[in-house]
Amino acid sequence: MRQFYAEAPKKTEAHKIVKAMRIYLGMTQAEAAKKVGISLDAYVNYENIPGRILRGHFSTVFRILEV
Repeated sequence: MRQFYAEAPKKTEAHKIVKAMRIYLGMTQAEAAKKVGISLDAYVNYENIPGRILRGHFSTVFRILEV
């Protein structure tokens, strides 16, 4: 069985997607950080700094946010 994976967005777009999905799911930054298992400061950086979120972390964040 073949599995397909979505290609990670460009570094400059990932932070915008993470923020948009969190807002869509009605979560605060603190709730999202707790669910992902990282500090609030780290999560805030993921949303606000282009290129901060790495490809591996991007997949983890989306999997945990149920995307």
